[in-house]
Amino acid sequence: MFCAWFFLWSIASFGQTQFEGDYSGVLTLEDSTFISYQIYLSCEGSNCTGYSITDKNGANETKSELKGKLDSRTGLIRFKEVAVLGSNADSASYDEFCFVHFSLWQKEVMNPEKHPRLTSNFQAFFTDGVQCASGKLDVLYAGEMHEQIAKIKKKIFDKKVMKKILGDSLTEAIVDKLDSVDVALAEKGERLGMSKTVDYRPGTVLRLKDIGSKDGDIIEVDNQLSSRRLSLDIKAWTIEVLPQTDSIFIRGIDDGKKLRIPLALEILEGEKRVSNDTILLEEGGVFVLPLHRKE
Repeated sequence: MFCAWFFLWSIASFGQTQFEGDYSGVLTLEDSTFISYQIYLSCEGSNCTGYSITDKNGANETKSELKGKLDSRTGLIRFKEVAVLGSNADSASYDEFCFVHFSLWQKEVMNPEKHPRLTSNFQAFFTDGVQCASGKLDVLYAGEMHEQIAKIKKKIFDKKVMKKILGDSLTEAIVDKLDSVDVALAEKGERLGMSKTVDYRPGTVLRLKDIGSKDGDIIEVDNQLSSRRLSLDIKAWTIEVLPQTDSIFIRGIDDGKKLRIPLALEILEGEKRVSNDTILLEEGGVFVLPLHRKE
């Protein structure tokens, strides 16, 4: 009776929950060697999909497809890498890749605010099933760190007394430093794609600023009515959010001398900041900013 109840509870609770998030951390091998490891997960129902990145920015950086399945008897989601999506290594050696397998508690994966750190033992196997490595996985949720930085920035701008004490230039310098930290986190978490929907009123503007080095970055901003190409070597761009717009698309056209374009995005109603975000945009990549007009 207990087993039947637990089975039904597991399926019901998992089926009603959706989750998307990214984590950064390390794989520690049995010989104490560390390898950087990032995972992006999207879970719905009893299945999870996503990808992993091993040895980020290293000679053997590899992106692999990741799949997970809920074991309803234990409450564990069993993950495994199933295919190579891209690698710095010779493609001829893809059959020699070591695919990581690990398990995570469903209740922890679905509640990253309460369980931002995930740990698990792992095993890795060649495509023929022969074990090639084992050790421990240890990763941290990136979303919570981004949210905390956004809250700090909002508090700084909302407190006029702080601007009076510090002055505009020092306040901006502090926010720029927070932006640079957020970019560093984004580099670890590959935070790209779509923002949360932002509510706005007539007269709202979008402010775009390159918070990296000025190295020739170019983006294209499309508000569904028209598009503009912008050189980010200029200090900042301010674009009016038109009433007919329900989404703004930001495309990476030229990432200059670096591999990514670090952007600070702010939605402003007069001097009030309604929303702020920090993203890394790859050349050819697209970031979507959904909008909802408040009457």
